[in-house]
Amino acid sequence: MLTSEGVIVYLIFTAVGDVGDTTALSFTTAQSNESGVNATNGSVRIMDPAFNISGNIVYYGADSDTTPPSVPNVQVSLEETASGDEDPDDLFSTTTDTDENGNYTFADIARGDYVATPAKADDLGGLTGTDASRIARYAAGLFFGFDDYQLIAADVTRNGEITGTDASRVARYIAGEIDCLNDTCEHWVFIPDVPEAGDDLSAISYAPSREYPDLDSDKTGENFIAIRLGDVTKNWTPGGDEGRRREYSGYTGPESDVYAVSGDLLTLPVVLDQSAAIEGLDIRIEFDENILALEDVTLAGGILENENYGLQVNTSADGDVSLTVMARGDVVAGSGEVLLIDFHVVGQTPSTSTVSLTTFDCNEAPASGGFSLNGGSYQSLRLEVNPHI
Repeated sequence: MLTSEGVIVYLIFTAVGDVGDTTALSFTTAQSNESGVNATNGSVRIMDPAFNISGNIVYYGADSDTTPPSVPNVQVSLEETASGDEDPDDLFSTTTDTDENGNYTFADIARGDYVATPAKADDLGGLTGTDASRIARYAAGLFFGFDDYQLIAADVTRNGEITGTDASRVARYIAGEIDCLNDTCEHWVFIPDVPEAGDDLSAISYAPSREYPDLDSDKTGENFIAIRLGDVTKNWTPGGDEGRRREYSGYTGPESDVYAVSGDLLTLPVVLDQSAAIEGLDIRIEFDENILALEDVTLAGGILENENYGLQVNTSADGDVSLTVMARGDVVAGSGEVLLIDFHVVGQTPSTSTVSLTTFDCNEAPASGGFSLNGGSYQSLRLEVNPHI
């Protein structure tokens, strides 16, 4: 004879009423061995079923042997879509952000029709003169090999075509001349990740969202692929740019002295010491605007003169000039002087200051070279202004 307490039997009911219906659940008789036992009555309310939607967002372009970077801080919105005459104000909507591993989750979502859409407005690094060059050369029919994801990245104006305007927008954006790549200031594109599609985007609907008609179960693996517009070289990394543009390389090198007379023109060549096929150069120079005034930057006289290279110059910040050089035609391979920078010496005498090459990248990698002076190349010059030399 068993003497114990606990569950004796489970009663299984099928809910046949409507959502919101409530019914009493009462014990009319409760006895054990012909003796009454304590029993608590209750009720049952029919609720909407609730489901979860979860997924991950990664960056495009990783090969089969490389783990793609996760994309954090993507805002994913989930919006209920009207299936009849519902008032739009009565439709459900919510948002969530991807975590540092690119994961997102919507929990306890009622049955219904929904659409999930990602968006992102930060982490705006990854763009260089090399990206602008490849887009320009693709538009001119001189560069091939873009996969479908790169074609989407190259179309920064979002008009369905890849033209010189796309390349120009990237170059001007890098140099700081414009804040947006397109009229809507859109920096990111997201595509549902369909594993069987591979790089053939014709196999999937190119839409920036996932649709859930009549959500009636949990949805996992609802992944997206993120594309940074303009980054055709696929080198974006999370947190690579805390500001608007790409992170500077932090180029370092030797320093030398240079002497000038107040009122004179000081010409500083920038030389590439390494031999390279030059797709793009990204250069930043810092100087004391109270000592020097930028007069001109030119490719004339260097190895890129008359070679169909574009030059973008941004002087919007005092004492700071950002330069982007990009190949628009055949790529020149070689080393030597790549550009000339003219400064007007405006400092009073005697005075000293420093001219620094804080960024010098060739094809998205730190380059060997610098300011050319007396047969050497220098990252920094200590300028001394005298009444006469």
